[in-house]
Amino acid sequence: MRKKSVVVRAYINNNLGDDLFLFILTKRYPNQKFIAFSRTKSYLNLPNLRIIYIPRLLNKLVKLISFNKIDLAYPKLKNHPLEVLIGGSMFIEGRSSENYLNINKKNFYLGCNFGPYQTERYLKKYYEIFSKVNDVCFRDEYSYNLFKDLPNVRMASDIVFSLTELGHPHLSEDQQKPYVVISVMDFAQNNLEEREDEYLNFLHHVIKKFILQKYQIKLISFCKKDGDESGIKKIQNLHFTEFEKTQISTYCYHGDILEVFQIFKNAAAVVGTRFHATVLGLHFGVPTLPIIYSQKTKNMLDSIRFAGKIFNFEKNWQIDEYINDSFYSQPKIDHEIHRNAEKHFVNLDKELNNESK
Repeated sequence: MRKKSVVVRAYINNNLGDDLFLFILTKRYPNQKFIAFSRTKSYLNLPNLRIIYIPRLLNKLVKLISFNKIDLAYPKLKNHPLEVLIGGSMFIEGRSSENYLNINKKNFYLGCNFGPYQTERYLKKYYEIFSKVNDVCFRDEYSYNLFKDLPNVRMASDIVFSLTELGHPHLSEDQQKPYVVISVMDFAQNNLEEREDEYLNFLHHVIKKFILQKYQIKLISFCKKDGDESGIKKIQNLHFTEFEKTQISTYCYHGDILEVFQIFKNAAAVVGTRFHATVLGLHFGVPTLPIIYSQKTKNMLDSIRFAGKIFNFEKNWQIDEYINDSFYSQPKIDHEIHRNAEKHFVNLDKELNNESK
């Protein structure tokens, strides 16, 4: 019997962090075909993943009937009995779909965190939804503790930490001058206007400090549509000497995930604004300074017992408090965190293995 495709619910917007979930999922099950839907034409080119682009008119229809009713637009999907929702911030009150659940299929929710949320109504609604899902695995203790009374709810470290166990292609050592990766975002475009000046000021000092220590700077954009490239331009418009300008370069993600691995692995240090910039830095054992623009990053770091310094927009900060000898001697995360990340897939492994028999 021909194996049926697994339907994937994911945020597909040419965002590196979210694309990593699909990369890991499809690499873990190379003989399994997956099908996903996107309202954006995707950079991703994974051999066992078919991404169906939803045209504008159909997109309006889907919004009216909700994304989980897309079977109405693609009737053949009714023949695919299994769905995987994979992603990070999939349940934000006021922004997420009001109902991801398709009760006619087996559902697996992997790699998620819950919130932010404001009302008990929203929390209770998802308590009911999660109770009907076959398997829910969160990536942080905060989210898990909200729903731990449900027997089908579990927790594991972020899925991207499982890259070690998956194995990735050999990454050669980069012979260029030592550099620091700085993940950038546009705070104004992400409803964080009140912190933008302080954010830019902090990165301005960080960049100058690293250049003084003889490092080059690589500003990296994870997602153009989310404003990272405009954030880079704001940093470039800050006051730097002519020499400092020559030490700053940029990299914009356009679908080459292995190239991103190379950049992070060979970095001397990482300053992570984007959630998965912090995860990739820690994953590759690089000294990493997380910038806490969202509680989800702090929750993840607390869950893995991260002992390094973080920038949490403290008042009266001094740059030497963050970039110093103890930063470079930051302990690497425990290997158990990598192994633990694989637990997201333990029940999906059983399901897909049974289906292939």
